[in-house]
Amino acid sequence: MRVSYQSAVWPIVLGMSLVGCSGEPEGTGPDQIPPVRERELVVFLEPDGSVSDGPAYAYMPQHKQGGATALGLLCRMRLGWQPDHPALINGGADLAKKGPSKSDMYYNYHATQVMVRMADSPDGGKRWWAWKQAMQDYLVGTQSTDGDEAGSWFFEDCPYGSKGGRLYHTAWAVMILEIRHDVPILL
Repeated sequence: MRVSYQSAVWPIVLGMSLVGCSGEPEGTGPDQIPPVRERELVVFLEPDGSVSDGPAYAYMPQHKQGGATALGLLCRMRLGWQPDHPALINGGADLAKKGPSKSDMYYNYHATQVMVRMADSPDGGKRWWAWKQAMQDYLVGTQSTDGDEAGSWFFEDCPYGSKGGRLYHTAWAVMILEIRHDVPILL
């Protein structure tokens, strides 16, 4: 696979494919990532070739976004960073400070994944439970109760939702609500 920063799509695909290996079924895990994909993923995670001690990542140079940072932190965990890694602690603190987004469910899903994985780290448990409660209260409170839309979500200001519509928002919201601390994480 040949990739470049000309497209923001490749780090999303690589990152999500790595995160998709995060369950524990036989034959998955960081050791199962083909070397070429891992090298390309490292370009996303460390575009300047240096070891990053900061929690911000970007799909395109100079365009750091919450969703990219949350996915980047999740990828780092998948590649072996433990919850006590300084950059993960800083990243988790930054996510907790920012809190759940009122419109960006892509960010919320990946940030929630980071927060739950850090639940057993110092202060991570408090952050996870506060995050979980805020996320759950917000999603339950914004779920539609009207007519054919009852039980679904749509967020007007979502940066990606105009293309995916109500189905996009509902799928992310349901996946977020299904993230639990007491069960193995498959995505």
